[in-house]
Amino acid sequence: MRIAISGFGAGVNMALVGREMRWHHEDDVDGAGGTMKAIRGMMFLAAAMLGMGVAQADIPKAIPLAPPPIPMPSLHAPSKPAPPLPPTPKVRAKPAESPGIWINPDDYPRPALYNEMTGISGVRLFIDPSGKVNHCQITAGSGFEVLDNAACERLIEHGNFTPAKDAKGKAVADIWTSRVVWKMPFTTPQPMREGTGIATLQINKLGVVIDCAVKVKSWDAETSQEQCWSADTVPPLAALEMRGYGEVPMVEVDMEWSSTFSSAGRDRLMQERSGFETRSLLVFRFEINTEGQMIQCVMERQRGSEKLITNLCLQATKQLYAPVKDATGTPVSTPGWFVYRILRKLGP
Repeated sequence: MRIAISGFGAGVNMALVGREMRWHHEDDVDGAGGTMKAIRGMMFLAAAMLGMGVAQADIPKAIPLAPPPIPMPSLHAPSKPAPPLPPTPKVRAKPAESPGIWINPDDYPRPALYNEMTGISGVRLFIDPSGKVNHCQITAGSGFEVLDNAACERLIEHGNFTPAKDAKGKAVADIWTSRVVWKMPFTTPQPMREGTGIATLQINKLGVVIDCAVKVKSWDAETSQEQCWSADTVPPLAALEMRGYGEVPMVEVDMEWSSTFSSAGRDRLMQERSGFETRSLLVFRFEINTEGQMIQCVMERQRGSEKLITNLCLQATKQLYAPVKDATGTPVSTPGWFVYRILRKLGP
């Protein structure tokens, strides 16, 4: 099984080849909001890493934080012992549906995406007589336990088989083996457009994200249906920094991400919003060359909590973009800005 992610929010389909499942990326370079989807995906990673002590290049912090531990290879199966292998049935279990719907790009663990973990997870699924997966064994580790665990968790949750049968036609248990290939080519060009996206979070006094809704501004309707931030993607310490400390039961926080090609647009996006307190403002200046490569990306301005600083450029420079064209259709080198804000709503 291969899961290939080229940018964020992209569609995939799957073809079964023997006993290896392969995901093939469907290019989506012309859909509206491509840039915003890419930025929003980067924001997912940024939100996931906020408050987790990740060392950021070129961003000094007031309180030194230890870097995350270096992932070590996971070469063997998880500690939970596998059940004994069942007898080989006369009729083998087969997927009852396309395995392509069992794992999708959103299932790629965010810490693994952020740290560019890739590898192959060999899996053996134990299928009960009803066709459900009741156990998953890692037969060959990817080198990263977070990837191996994700492979088994998703396959146990979503795997669905036509039951195996013995010589008398009775449904029996069976096994099914495959591989999950995790890779991140970042090769799908994303259109560069100006726009803004806003997600509104409801955060309680314990720093738990209770609810999240995506608002759409200069954004395609599809984006509003995508997964929003949750307690799993925003650590409590970061969420508390976003909402502020205190006994107010619930606080509304807007996470706003924008792109613009003009300094005037940048200045407009930095203006204070009435009824909100800016908890964090990060401005990044970038340049896209005629080949769609981001040849420059630097943090230009910062305001607000030091604990909410994250370097968007680390992911933005890995993405390939569709170059901007002039009136004659000729690609031109284009400067621009990303503006990322966290805004706390004031009052009830």
